[in-house]
Amino acid sequence: MNATLGHEYYHDPAIFEFECEQVFRRHWWRLATEAELAEKAQQHGVDTASIRPNSEQVIDEDITICEQVQFNLLSGVYPGGLLSAQQEPGTIYFQQLVRDALSGFPEPEPAGASS
Repeated sequence: MNATLGHEYYHDPAIFEFECEQVFRRHWWRLATEAELAEKAQQHGVDTASIRPNSEQVIDEDITICEQVQFNLLSGVYPGGLLSAQQEPGTIYFQQLVRDALSGFPEPEPAGASS
């Protein structure tokens, strides 16, 4: 069973820093800077001017979706639940990386809990 992580995992600064060290920096690789990509595109005759507007639109849409999801998680409208192995394999993989990295890390306090 694949369940989403609780929203407190996305708001705790200590967990964020831990994830950066244990998940992002271990599993993600820097491919190129924007300037390096532009240079390679030019070398291969790729028209980046026609790609950029679509790319920026996708980025803007992704940001809007992330903000709306976070708003809903914080409001309690969406408490989390099961993930679809068929439709959300990337999310399941990422959250498993986070779970593995956080094994042994203290549980975050639920939202609204006092210290």
